[in-house]
Amino acid sequence: MDTHRIAYFSGLIDGEGYIGSFYDKKKNATYIIIKANMTSQETIIALKDFFGGYIMKRKKVNGWQQQWEWRVKCKKARAVLGMIRPWLITKAEKTDEIMKIMPVYRGKGKKAPKGLPII
Repeated sequence: MDTHRIAYFSGLIDGEGYIGSFYDKKKNATYIIIKANMTSQETIIALKDFFGGYIMKRKKVNGWQQQWEWRVKCKKARAVLGMIRPWLITKAEKTDEIMKIMPVYRGKGKKAPKGLPII
């Protein structure tokens, strides 16, 4: 495992990314989501290549550069949190809360706590 790359991506997510959750009423389940938006498509592709997930092209706003978004959710997001946690500063405490709560959710059809903390 490339420790330097994990540390680099951790800094990106800690400073410019989003770690949070969303509740799906239809499935009665709470999911973790991690995402990062950047104008550098190369960096977004590197995040996807390293952690998995998917990339979307954001709607371009007049006068702004094109942005790309990387997202990972659910079990993959939980795995990413485990990898990046040692380097988090800003989002460390809330990440710890999510990592304690998330084992409650085991997949479709299982009840999960509403409103995991949004970081």
